[in-house]
Amino acid sequence: MPDKTNAPKDASVTEAITRVGDTLTAAADDKSGLSSAVIDYMGGEDSVGRRQIRERAERAGLGDTLRRWEHESLPHGGTEEMVPALLTPEEIDRFSAQTGLSRPATVAALAEILPNACRLDHIEDEQKSGGG
Repeated sequence: MPDKTNAPKDASVTEAITRVGDTLTAAADDKSGLSSAVIDYMGGEDSVGRRQIRERAERAGLGDTLRRWEHESLPHGGTEEMVPALLTPEEIDRFSAQTGLSRPATVAALAEILPNACRLDHIEDEQKSGGG
């Protein structure tokens, strides 16, 4: 039977190693691959990714935040706490695997990327509908 007394200690060691690795590789600063993956996920007009983010934002009480991001010229204000409200754990893990970033680095980067991705999607939608 495995010894579970070391589980919290092992988890904190793993988290520390992940933070060190993220720092050494500058994972928190390298967002280009993740930006591309988010753009692919959000896809074209009325794509599943876009619809899901909008629906999840509404359910989580973030609809006004999403609309603000869509209309700001330099959207900001995403937080790491918002990311799990907008994306499923599986989606976050997929972004992490696609980019090679740790999960914590992925969540931190998504908090910065999602506001601008929402803005770009809104601009694209307006241009396609003739409104921009």
